[in-house]
Amino acid sequence: MQSEKSEVRCNGENDEQEDEKMEQFFALIRNFREARDRRKDERRQREEATEKQQQNKARRINLF
Repeated sequence: MQSEKSEVRCNGENDEQEDEKMEQFFALIRNFREARDRRKDERRQREEATEKQQQNKARRINLF
């Protein structure tokens, strides 16, 4: 009887630790995805800005 109670306590603590580890894991995954998406957006914005600058240069040359 005593050993059953201690096993239950240990299993309960292990479950809590496993839950915490899973939450941390999924938080890392979420943070990774958010960082990836931010980088994609930054890259897209830089490419659009570069494209606009190139178009403006072409217009200036044609005006003169």
